[in-house]
Amino acid sequence: MKRRIDSYLGLNRLSVGKKLMVMVAMFIGVISAMVGYTVVTLDAQKSDGAVVNIAGRQRMLTQKFTKEFLLALHQARQSNTPVDRNRMEKSQKLFDLSLEALALGGQTYLDLGMEKPIEIPGTNNENIKQKLDQVNTLWQQLQREVSEANTAELSSDRLDQVNSLSEKVLGTMNQAVVMLANESDQKVRNMVSHQIWIWSFAVIASVLIGGIIVKNITGPLLQAVG
Repeated sequence: MKRRIDSYLGLNRLSVGKKLMVMVAMFIGVISAMVGYTVVTLDAQKSDGAVVNIAGRQRMLTQKFTKEFLLALHQARQSNTPVDRNRMEKSQKLFDLSLEALALGGQTYLDLGMEKPIEIPGTNNENIKQKLDQVNTLWQQLQREVSEANTAELSSDRLDQVNSLSEKVLGTMNQAVVMLANESDQKVRNMVSHQIWIWSFAVIASVLIGGIIVKNITGPLLQAVG
């Protein structure tokens, strides 16, 4: 085995200095590969962290939007005026932008005031895409219920429907958050697994090639001494 590797690599034709350089280069190559792979994975993990945070914020925005609707409705009843939808529209816009960015990639915002833009990657996971589509369907249903509500013709059934849809959006979005977090964790597990394989390969290669180099270095010396 070692002879075949020696013949294939041509180590027996190299000088002692070059053989030592091969060993050093091999170790540097393995370490560089592991460090490079770790850097790339951790950089992706940073993006994944932003994605999970924004996805988690969607749950809060669902509750915020519903509370703003109920508060605006209460104030409209008290003052006998139309429902003020300004606050709701801001929450709705941020939710829409973030949901699209989570699914397809693009710009959303880190803050509720929408003053700190951030670009996030979309998901390639079909299961997550389907879950986000479910969120969007429920969210659009909630928007229709809220947009059709007015103080003059507001029944308890419509309020129950608004509350029910809000809970469904929240629950479905929570499922999407869990899926995104699991996908991010899986990338880290894959990194650890790949590094173990790289390390194992490096150990085996080091033993084989190192043994050949040592033999090629010490062999002529032993013959000279003998």
